[in-house]
Amino acid sequence: MMVVLGTTPGFEPKGNHEPTNGIGQNAYVQELEEELKETRLNLQMAVEGLETTNEELHSVNEELQSANEELETSKEDVQAANDALIRSNSDLENLLAGTEIATVFLDDYHRIKSFTPEMSRFYRILPTDIGREIGDFTTKALYMPPYPPRREIEQLGSVEAEISMENGQTYLRRIIPYKTHQGRHEGLVVTFVDISELRQSEGRFHNLANMVTAITWMATDVGKIFFFNKRWYEYTGQAVDDEAPREISSFIHPEDLDTIMDAWQSAMEKGESFRAEFRLRRHDGVYRWHQSQGEPSRDRDGKT
Repeated sequence: MMVVLGTTPGFEPKGNHEPTNGIGQNAYVQELEEELKETRLNLQMAVEGLETTNEELHSVNEELQSANEELETSKEDVQAANDALIRSNSDLENLLAGTEIATVFLDDYHRIKSFTPEMSRFYRILPTDIGREIGDFTTKALYMPPYPPRREIEQLGSVEAEISMENGQTYLRRIIPYKTHQGRHEGLVVTFVDISELRQSEGRFHNLANMVTAITWMATDVGKIFFFNKRWYEYTGQAVDDEAPREISSFIHPEDLDTIMDAWQSAMEKGESFRAEFRLRRHDGVYRWHQSQGEPSRDRDGKT
């Protein structure tokens, strides 16, 4: 270590430091000791201040390190959430692709947000058409009913319509509100389900039922009739396109009505066969006796 001592410009010791005698020398030494003591005190205070500053810097460094660790953890959480979102989107895309159901997601203004490839059966749309209104495209269907506003869908819950295609296929278009995970409605979900085989089966059933000479009808579990065969219209004289409610109560003799309705209700509640005899009014107003027999129709779960 090399030490160089020199005078400091402008530094003048306090008082007269020139010793003149023994007493003066003692005073001079005492004054130097006091200055040294004061200097040491100042140095000690400076050291303590530096130590305090160092502790504060160390504390700040620890806080920064902790914040950095939290940021790393948050980054990992965000990455995990992003990976989960990507997987969910992939699962949804694979699910829609696996069902082969044409689906399109629209916003409140009927602008396309996304769609499955099967939508090409109904519209000539491309991935670059995202953001355009669905009504701007020419449909391949014989007729495509207009898309109702979202508020109407929210009130009804869903809106369905049958769509006939040029190739003879029939689809059921179903529109429901698009709901977020928070329950908010943001746009519409439109699906097209192929019901061609169902309609063909119904057609074959109707043809078979119309070949039967007996009067035949089908009703729901609450007694609402949704099918009469040809023989019914021939016997009662009711027009096929008659908009009057489809019911048989107005054609049953008043004296037999209560008994028949009670037997019908009991059979529906118990899921049993229905058998009864009653008088049914013919198209000329004459009541003729009929023997009726019905069997419950059940779904896959055995429910009537």
